[in-house]
Amino acid sequence: MKTREVVAAGKLRGGFYSPDPLVDVCLDRVRDLIGGREGVTVLEPSAGDGGFIRGLDRHPIGAQVKSITAVEISPAEASKVKESLERSSLDGQVFTGSALDPKTVRDAHDVAIGNPPFVRFQFVTQDDKRHADELGRRIGVSFGGVSNLWIPVFLSALSSLRDGGVFSFIVPAECFTGQSARAVRTWLTQNAAQLRVDLFPPKSFPGVLQEVVVLSGQISRNSTHGANVHVHDHGVDGAWHHVLDDDVTTWTGLLLRPEHLKAFAEARGVSSVVPFREVAKLSVATVTGANSYFCFDEGTRIASDLGNWARPLLDRVRHAPGLAYTEADHAANLAGGHPVWLLDSSLSSKPTAGARNYIAIGEAQELHTRYKTRIRSPWWRVPVVAPGTLMLSKRSNFFPRLIRNAEAVVTTDTVYQGSPLPPFRGRERDIVGSFHNSLTLLTAEMFGRSFGGGVLELVPSETAQLVLPVASIHDDEFTVLDQIARVSRDPEDLVVETDKLVTDRLGIDPDTWDLVRDARTLLRDRRIARN
Repeated sequence: MKTREVVAAGKLRGGFYSPDPLVDVCLDRVRDLIGGREGVTVLEPSAGDGGFIRGLDRHPIGAQVKSITAVEISPAEASKVKESLERSSLDGQVFTGSALDPKTVRDAHDVAIGNPPFVRFQFVTQDDKRHADELGRRIGVSFGGVSNLWIPVFLSALSSLRDGGVFSFIVPAECFTGQSARAVRTWLTQNAAQLRVDLFPPKSFPGVLQEVVVLSGQISRNSTHGANVHVHDHGVDGAWHHVLDDDVTTWTGLLLRPEHLKAFAEARGVSSVVPFREVAKLSVATVTGANSYFCFDEGTRIASDLGNWARPLLDRVRHAPGLAYTEADHAANLAGGHPVWLLDSSLSSKPTAGARNYIAIGEAQELHTRYKTRIRSPWWRVPVVAPGTLMLSKRSNFFPRLIRNAEAVVTTDTVYQGSPLPPFRGRERDIVGSFHNSLTLLTAEMFGRSFGGGVLELVPSETAQLVLPVASIHDDEFTVLDQIARVSRDPEDLVVETDKLVTDRLGIDPDTWDLVRDARTLLRDRRIARN
């Protein structure tokens, strides 16, 4: 976690401003939604440098605006907003303060527009956190676990609209998948109609790693119309429509065309396709509180005489090149100077003099004062999670990797570990050999979450939602897959070869599979393009 001192002031207040083309898309959408209504009042809860005011002044919709209320927390930027308002043909007022403060915005409005501040919650003031809690109670939304300020600011603006009021906002694409943004998705499906998402090519918003979309609609409280969402992709100039299921947990499927989702439903309905939660259970592995200290290389093991406290470790999935982590892999990592040992004091009750000195080194670095270490007694006694026969990368680039743990090593919380459930016990080869196929990896894209830079992350509950077509993989076939993973320069070669085995063995319709593969490629490429 970065502290306030090392984060630029602009980032602390979410000071990334909206380019004119995206502003115009927002205003075009407002015009479509309000039709010929005159004398409308507009709220902009995070006015920045006045980009939306300048947009209204040049856009035809500005003629229908009676007044605008703009809110900006930065006094310097608020002065720019006032200048933009004074130079425009619009009437209105500018408030310097937080849009979450109920004393700032009191009146109901007809339109809400803007680009809410993208600020991580560790940088949010205590007042804003308190106001967010009050807002949540008022609108029936829990902000517990919410990680970013844009979410309560966005919902605060929408809750201030009259019934029938319209909104159009630039928001991060994490609104599709982020656990925090589930509050937004739930509220919209219950209180909005005519929902639309406008997609843009990645990097359309300069200076921000996050991909952005325009999210718009009309307030219709206690409505069931929110399950209908229209999607317009400006990158391919295409449009489609989706009806969301009541139990949908993410909106990533909105990025796909209806034919993709139909193929996905058909493929996951094949009898040999099983939810991963019925195949294996994976969970968070050992949490040390200071991996760089508790995970060490062979040189440290020898120098500090930690042999009786050293348990074999895989510290990163990138240090497991194949589909099986073997004795040879561990020896290569040992020779390469990678961390291959985990400090485990439970292996022996008698610390060596070197181990006592190593503990003193940790205390000199004040490691014992960290939260995860100070709640242990003694602080250096790590609760080591026993190794499983399967390991899965928590975060990935092209796709998550499942690995057979042939060397019975432990892992830290960067790698999930576990074992097959009873119906699949002893079938690690089949599970790992079948895993890297287009259908399973599509579910990883749909149910996982992505971050700035295009990183894909799965938490254990999302891993359980994956689906797996379990094929019988012979020893020689597993060896071929293992070698492809190790030596191929293109990670997709493993997916192509796995697809051949899965589709040939399970009788899945080739045309359906082609659409599944296309859907997965589309989501992967869109995510990676954010890097």
